[in-house]
Amino acid sequence: MRSICRWNTACGCRAPVSWPTLRQGDVGDTVRTAQLLLTHHGFAGAADGNFTASTTRQVEAFQTSVGLADDGVIGPQTWTALAVTVRRGDRNDAVRAVQVQAAAHGYELALDGVFGPDTEGAITDFQRQNDLAVDGVAGPETWRTLTGAAL
Repeated sequence: MRSICRWNTACGCRAPVSWPTLRQGDVGDTVRTAQLLLTHHGFAGAADGNFTASTTRQVEAFQTSVGLADDGVIGPQTWTALAVTVRRGDRNDAVRAVQVQAAAHGYELALDGVFGPDTEGAITDFQRQNDLAVDGVAGPETWRTLTGAAL
């Protein structure tokens, strides 16, 4: 079965998947993912899925730290800087973030921040379902598809 988020054009061609844009007022798992990635980079705050004024300040501080315009909006450049490659054996908030996204796509995972065999299996299956390179590693393309694909 192909993921509808990758095969949703009238002609049946694969539609491009883009990074989502997040800003103050947004809510949901993708916001929680961004908050966990911010925490991973040292900009800790609540990872509750609510993009509040506090999250905006964290985003601005992160953007400044990596040389981006500090507009407080998480767009493609900010996502690219936030998304770190995670793989089996890693234990951190970035792993918890990939687990949140995998769970949002229907994979049953403990959100424990441990990239073990279950997380690797979910990522491998997600990559296969979405015609990505299948390596069980959450790198840039996997992150973009996890966060940018319509759920």
